[in-house]
Amino acid sequence: LGAELTGTTRVTAPISNQAQMVQFTASATGAGLTDNLPYVFRNALPEAYAIPFVVEAAKKKFKIGSVVIITSYNLDYSVDLTKIYEKALAEAGIKVQDKISYAEGDIDFSAQVSKLKALKPETVVMTGYYQESAQLMIEMRKQGINCPILGSNGFNDPKILDLAGKAMEGSVWASGFFPDNPDPKVKKFVARVQEKYKKKPNQFHAQAYDALYLIAEAVQKAGVTDSTPENRTKIRDALSGITNSPGISGVHSFKPGKGDAEKSVFVLTLKDDKYALLE
Repeated sequence: LGAELTGTTRVTAPISNQAQMVQFTASATGAGLTDNLPYVFRNALPEAYAIPFVVEAAKKKFKIGSVVIITSYNLDYSVDLTKIYEKALAEAGIKVQDKISYAEGDIDFSAQVSKLKALKPETVVMTGYYQESAQLMIEMRKQGINCPILGSNGFNDPKILDLAGKAMEGSVWASGFFPDNPDPKVKKFVARVQEKYKKKPNQFHAQAYDALYLIAEAVQKAGVTDSTPENRTKIRDALSGITNSPGISGVHSFKPGKGDAEKSVFVLTLKDDKYALLE
């Protein structure tokens, strides 16, 4: 079960596949992670699947006609996500006004944000990890830029809210889980996590929980009790055959030869310091 991040998964997935060992990530969302790797699965929302939902929801909500993209030029994840956003924006008829870049690990974004301010953006797209995105948000609000921000899977990490605080208000992103979902199963899960860990679960907690149950379902359907190449193939085939399996983060289905789960998408925003559905 793993890996956690896109970069790590790109390295480990081919190794697992060559060994005929099922690898299942609940959080890596980068493009093409399961392509041509029949033993690699995920129930994380691939960015290519989720971002069009974000763009369409934001277009409807904010009536945007153009965006400025802020991207990390030396982070593969950010470079890939920028391309995904560009494609989704073009399909939605939204113009990319400009692109501004920074290096992963930067801590001073005053120059980038000063350039951004001069552009007077309608909306900003951020494609980096949460650490830099949080600092960019803070600098944007400091310089008086209060437009909406469209983000990535990293916006689901509660650490970004811890870092950015109120500067994150008005951000929009996609999630495979909404903790205030009225579904009784979700409410029970949230209550149990809060009781034990004193905080609400996020998308990654819910997807990891579901991933274990999906793997267990596949093992049971395969009827295996030990690890051999033949049995590992049976587990892979059983996973590929799972359809309409209800979980905390939505209903999961796989198609033979496709390692990405088809599942629900929630478009979220931050409102009054709380995650909420974008309406």
